Amino acid sequence: MLQLKGVTKSFGGLTAVNQVDLEVRPGEIVGLIGPNGAGKTTLTNLITGFLPIDQGEITLNGEPIANRGADFVARKGIVRTFQIERSFKDLTVLENVAVGALVRADSVPEAFKKAKTVVKRFGLDRQEEELARNLTIQSRKALEFARAYATQPKMIILDEVMAGLTPGEIDGQLTLIQEIVSEGLSFLIIEHIMQVIMGVSQRIVVLEEGAKIADGTPQAVANDPKVIEAYLGRGGGD
Repeated sequence: MLQLKGVTKSFGGLTAVNQVDLEVRPGEIVGLIGPNGAGKTTLTNLITGFLPIDQGEITLNGEPIANRGADFVARKGIVRTFQIERSFKDLTVLENVAVGALVRADSVPEAFKKAKTVVKRFGLDRQEEELARNLTIQSRKALEFARAYATQPKMIILDEVMAGLTPGEIDGQLTLIQEIVSEGLSFLIIEHIMQVIMGVSQRIVVLEEGAKIADGTPQAVANDPKVIEAYLGRGGGD
């Protein structure tokens, strides 16, 4: 489905993403990890059209999507959440999710009807009339996830959506992700809680200094000496 070949991005003299190959298949959960400055966020911005690539290619079901802009990529079916959430603070929970639903809906009433269903699924129905600015950080992160899902995407990129959650809340999010995957959606998950990323991912990709150093099952990656040295041995993330 999603395929990256030789994707490269530099800022001045710094190569932030260096010749990265990556594939995410339909219905697959791929974890993306790496130490601080590894290039995870930059790679996400390249995939989702927030930044142009310098070299390489990014395709979705064989169609080039690189350098087409975030709106184009979202309409094609790849959406994301942000490490620092970006809800519309002066809109209600329901209105925020309806904004996401408008990507596919033919009318505003249809978007709100879809949003009602999504808000309930994400456990936000009791807060649907609350302004986003009045929510806790955890609820705003859930709102971002819900808004992304409301676009009816092919793939969702989750950037630290579990941060700050209790163990029970994490379990609930993992269950929800598994349910959504059963619908055929794919996930690329950036997460620093290692038991989460190892437990939910079918495959894990590891970046270091902008380059991919490992790509395999959680067990294979956890036992890879390069990964232990670069990430697991000293922790961190961006």
